[in-house]
Amino acid sequence: MKVASSARRQAGFTLLEVLLVAMLMGRLEATAMQLRLAP
Repeated sequence: MKVASSARRQAGFTLLEVLLVAMLMGRLEATAMQLRLAP
């Protein structure tokens, strides 16, 4: 039981980390596109 709960917690944290990284990468790409479009 304890192992299952810890595994679920790790999976949840990894999912949150993936979402945060995806958002950060999206922002970096958006800023890069703005810099490219800027004269």
